[in-house]
Amino acid sequence: MPSSHAEAPLQLPDFETSVLERIARADGEAVYQETLVRSLKTSRIRLQAAIDRLEGLELVEVYSDYEDDDRLFLTARGRRYVVDRNIA
Repeated sequence: MPSSHAEAPLQLPDFETSVLERIARADGEAVYQETLVRSLKTSRIRLQAAIDRLEGLELVEVYSDYEDDDRLFLTARGRRYVVDRNIA
């Protein structure tokens, strides 16, 4: 029997929303983690925690390269989230 309760809309903290906004502004291009650290004026630890959560929510994809910094992209769900909320 289907649930009669609708799923609550996803609400992200301001910092995670800022991370999504920066990635969305790249318009499909890779965003490097170190670039986000500098542009958001934050620590790698704080950024990594936000990325881990966003990846768990399937809003971002992370591509790791041993010779390069991690590259970040929005997923289809992440793009819908950004567009639906006029984030970028």
